Amino acid sequence: MLCQDRDVQPAAADTAAIARLMAQIADQPGDRAEAFFEHRFERLLPAQDETLSPREWCEEGFAVRLVRAGRAWHASRDGLAGTAFIEALRQIARAQPRTALVEPAMPESAEWHEDATPLLEFPRWVERAIRAEHGRVRA
Repeated sequence: MLCQDRDVQPAAADTAAIARLMAQIADQPGDRAEAFFEHRFERLLPAQDETLSPREWCEEGFAVRLVRAGRAWHASRDGLAGTAFIEALRQIARAQPRTALVEPAMPESAEWHEDATPLLEFPRWVERAIRAEHGRVRA
């Protein structure tokens, strides 16, 4: 599973194809090839007295790394496009692979399916908890 946030649906990717591509560039004994995928979704809720709407940010991308004989080569890209993945692999490959690099199915952009209502209610829950524990809070 490439996405482990409980509020974001897991993204489907052809992990077998990605592993085969990584194996093509890690073609010598002791080589280690790694791929890292990231999807970050952030929701900012304004203070209750502000008139701003909630704001959302979504960042996604990947990095690949080849480690060989104590040296490392890295490449990273924003977004999750298969063509960018192939470009990054070619960038870190120490020799061109013997077979063609076929574009893999990459993770799709995840969507946040969480209802924002619990987050909007959170300040009131905290206030009620404080009142229950310490009595009436004076402003």
